Amino acid sequence: MARVLVLGGSVAGLAAVRLAKRGHEATVIERDRLKGLRCGRTDEGVLQVLGADLADGTHVDADVMLDCLGHGSPVPAWLAEHDATYCTGYVQVTDPSEVEALLAAANPVS
Repeated sequence: MARVLVLGGSVAGLAAVRLAKRGHEATVIERDRLKGLRCGRTDEGVLQVLGADLADGTHVDADVMLDCLGHGSPVPAWLAEHDATYCTGYVQVTDPSEVEALLAAANPVS
């Protein structure tokens, strides 16, 4: 199962609870606790977001990160520091099993 990092609470926090009930390790981090992203590159040079650095000096590892911080999210600027481009989109999930498919597509590592 995936380690899912959800940046931002509210409705996103509810989604994290659903993921946890399905066996995923879901962590919700609010904006004021974030310091930056923990990133690395594959052997092919592809950027990977590995988790988040927190304001208290700790970090959270993740396989999948969901940016639910809304307008003004710091994530695009953090990705730009790693020469990456931020793309956004809206996903409406009506069936909880669709979340599993989204995670599988986003997280090819078993």
